[in-house]
Amino acid sequence: MRVRRNLGVAGGYDVCYRMAKAMNADYLFVVNNDVVLKSNNIVSALVNVAQKVYYIGAVGAVLLQWNKNTVDSAGYMVTTWGDYVKLCHGVPANLCFNKPMPITYAHAALSLYSMKALHKAGGCLEMITR
Repeated sequence: MRVRRNLGVAGGYDVCYRMAKAMNADYLFVVNNDVVLKSNNIVSALVNVAQKVYYIGAVGAVLLQWNKNTVDSAGYMVTTWGDYVKLCHGVPANLCFNKPMPITYAHAALSLYSMKALHKAGGCLEMITR
């Protein structure tokens, strides 16, 4: 679905979350309008990964920098000290992951979320936008 006006990331996610919840969807797929998809089967590929492990709450893809074969983000990891590291940032794409790997959280530009996990977390963005 495309939101008619710019609601910001949280507002756009909230609209999509509420629609997915109303439809009893298993997953919520969100992608920013400036992301160019290089695969026609990105959603099914992400769902396949999500279905393989019952405790996965979110799945992301490797994002490349515009007009480059360099990674912008492959998700994030939170360190022991509470900082976060943007995985593979600035690395040539062929040197980044070629198979799924655990991450602490997915990037906001393109992610697939388990609706079960969002419900367990307390309703996703409903908590933020009340």
